[in-house]
Amino acid sequence: MIKTEKKLSIFLNLNKVELDDFLIAPNGIFTYLEPNQIVYTLDLNINVKNKIVVNFNEKRHLDSYLHIFKIRLGDIELNHFDSYCKYFVNGKIKKTYGWIDEVGSCIINIHSNAVSQNLLLYLLSNHE
Repeated sequence: MIKTEKKLSIFLNLNKVELDDFLIAPNGIFTYLEPNQIVYTLDLNINVKNKIVVNFNEKRHLDSYLHIFKIRLGDIELNHFDSYCKYFVNGKIKKTYGWIDEVGSCIINIHSNAVSQNLLLYLLSNHE
């Protein structure tokens, strides 16, 4: 039998951000790695397209930000962040490579072929 669930882990650095300043949906588990570093985990069905939404709701300080520095699906680290994520701010899409520094929403699309997509993007990046 093929395993259809994998653990998704999103690693975040927080700078002058409290847990109630942002929301990640669907609900998952938050674990602190360090005082300003957390990991969000969720079990996903990899046979369907999954959408994870990170809403940065309130920026209390001028230098507040979230930084998604790593996304892992199972044991594979997904690279090329901006190829499968969209960060919407004031009705526009920004390329941020994981830096969320304005009130807005970052939508992370995890497809059933996320590991294959990761390999393909790696191979394409080496031929530029």
